[in-house]
Amino acid sequence: MEPYIPESLPLPHLDHQRLFQAVGRANAELARYDGLLQNLVNPTLLLSPLTRQEAELSSRIEGTQASLVEVLEHEAGDTKTGEKGEDIQEIINYRQALSLAQDVLVTPHLLWA
Repeated sequence: MEPYIPESLPLPHLDHQRLFQAVGRANAELARYDGLLQNLVNPTLLLSPLTRQEAELSSRIEGTQASLVEVLEHEAGDTKTGEKGEDIQEIINYRQALSLAQDVLVTPHLLWA
């Protein structure tokens, strides 16, 4: 088996002008999104459903058998025990890890606290 040898950079066949325009549009959209988040009292509410879903889907890859509905029920007070409860806790732990990572990215000094 031969090792993969990537092309040298910068890639000659890229349309840099078109890429710069796309990057400019993406940057404008991110700025608009950031502006919307600045006006929210609690911006994590907007992202919470997405992080729940991401945690559930990623945990499923690792073999958990809990659904998003079961996680929501657990968070509402309908706690499960046994293997199902462990799977739900795994998803909750994943969400907490995502949240901690987000906090550290926003305020890196938290990493050393």
